[in-house]
Amino acid sequence: MTGLQAELSGNGNGICEYGELCVPAAELGFDDNGNALYFSPTGYPTGSRVAVTNLGLGADGIADDSFVISFVGTPTGASRTNPWLPNVPLFFSANQGLWTIRVDVQNQLGPPNAMVVHPTTAIAVAQIGDLIYGYKIAAIGVNGQIGNAAKDETNEFRTMRRGDHRVAFWASTTSGEQMIVRGNHLDSDQDGLLDHWETTGIDMDQDGVVDLDLPAMGANPNVRHLFVEMDWIADQPGYIISFQPVPGVVSPLPGQLTAPLASMFANAPELTGNMYGALYDGGNPAAIPAGITLHIDGGSGQDLRERPFSLNMGAGPSEWRRPDRPEWNQQRRAAGNHLLRQA
Repeated sequence: MTGLQAELSGNGNGICEYGELCVPAAELGFDDNGNALYFSPTGYPTGSRVAVTNLGLGADGIADDSFVISFVGTPTGASRTNPWLPNVPLFFSANQGLWTIRVDVQNQLGPPNAMVVHPTTAIAVAQIGDLIYGYKIAAIGVNGQIGNAAKDETNEFRTMRRGDHRVAFWASTTSGEQMIVRGNHLDSDQDGLLDHWETTGIDMDQDGVVDLDLPAMGANPNVRHLFVEMDWIADQPGYIISFQPVPGVVSPLPGQLTAPLASMFANAPELTGNMYGALYDGGNPAAIPAGITLHIDGGSGQDLRERPFSLNMGAGPSEWRRPDRPEWNQQRRAAGNHLLRQA
């Protein structure tokens, strides 16, 4: 799924077709200067294997299935910089690394109901220069590096969801060590938050210290959660207008069990059946429970009815993004890093 091309001139549909003038697509987004980022055609090492895992879901055949493709590649440049850590890339560096791409196969909802392929953006598993338990990676090698996550860490069968997989690779370090590393990419409740983020938190800057403590904020890998940071425009001088949330929107008013915003997510239906999971011991996949727990970080203040601006933040900070605490704002790789665990 790499090497994608975008139409520069042609019929105007944005797809590179035969006879049209095309350029490499921005398959990895753009850097700080607006330059398209993609995988360098010369950045794939000779003899490095591409590995694929398939999760059979839904209809017979590959329709409704989910694939994860793993490969070693090198981006043409680093992602944009982290606004709180100058000169540090936000999502990935320009170095060679191990990557994965998830691809879902689906049929169109209406005629002609053709089969379509939906690739996601590639995410970096680990790159040269990254830290694993304090050791800096100098080289990466792979051989059959990806597989389905059919069992948990106690060797019991688990329900696999779209995108779930395990990776393993060899790495040498700048200080001479060699190691085999295994990493889990699991999202058991399909809320977009990886299981180990919800059980141990996220170390965003790879310094060994959790920067975003999701468990303290009430996260659970088996229950869907949505974390929202809520901001609003400050009161403007000379205007009798307040842009802060209306009482009862975030926190319930006296007599209310739940505020309307949280209730909307709490009423999300249960997701059952083989469209949402697969269990390789022959049993029925576990359902994704009904309801999505909404967490709102609106700061430590109160609305006009003296109800908190924050909701369901647990023991976590009520204002984890603060100018005076830049370490809370480090977001390097928060959107995709597997946060690898040594085997």
